[in-house]
Amino acid sequence: MLTLLCCVVAVVYLVPTWAALALHSKKKGQIVVLNLLTGWTVAGWCCALTLAVLWRHQDERSPVVRTRS
Repeated sequence: MLTLLCCVVAVVYLVPTWAALALHSKKKGQIVVLNLLTGWTVAGWCCALTLAVLWRHQDERSPVVRTRS
């Protein structure tokens, strides 16, 4: 039972790191370090997850460019 609990805690703890990698965040390394060093606090974990989402790589084709006719 303790092993299962440790596994669940480890998975939840690393969610910001996995989000940064899955979303191709611009500053993956900084997010991983932030998560590992401050992820044990609720504020640090939330900050790492927020930055992983906000710093995601934007597709260059996504902005709509309008030309005047």
